Amino acid sequence: MVLDDDYTLRVAAMNDMESLAELWWESARYHQALEPRFQYASDASQATREFILKQMQSDDACFWVAQKDSKVIGYIETMVIERPPIHVQRRIGYIGSIYVQSEFRMKGLGTKLWQTAHDWLKQKGVTVINLTVASKNPDAFEFWKKLGFSEIMVRLELNSS
Repeated sequence: MVLDDDYTLRVAAMNDMESLAELWWESARYHQALEPRFQYASDASQATREFILKQMQSDDACFWVAQKDSKVIGYIETMVIERPPIHVQRRIGYIGSIYVQSEFRMKGLGTKLWQTAHDWLKQKGVTVINLTVASKNPDAFEFWKKLGFSEIMVRLELNSS
């Protein structure tokens, strides 16, 4: 799908692995600057690539990438997950992460990535979608709220070491 300003949205391919991993780490560093409790294992770089590969091979997960010219500048990771049988909505969508490089933000690209992922989830029969947002990231809160998301839970953490 070609968008304004010659951006293209497409399903990630295996040759996007390095670009996806680099963008994921940009997002990780961004979140670490917001909240120092975001810490990553020494082998996280390899684990990130393994996770992306596993998701790319799953029928119930999809990475969509935004590309300008030949450069991947953003992505959204989405998946279908099964909740325990106590829930009415057993199959739900989950947005694992979304990231757009800073110079391409505020141009509607994140919204286009979301719309593409949302359409994919609807094709999978999903009507309920969950995601998490870092509590110190007000821009992300506003982005998702503008798209119709609302808070349902707040995750708290205690480090008792």
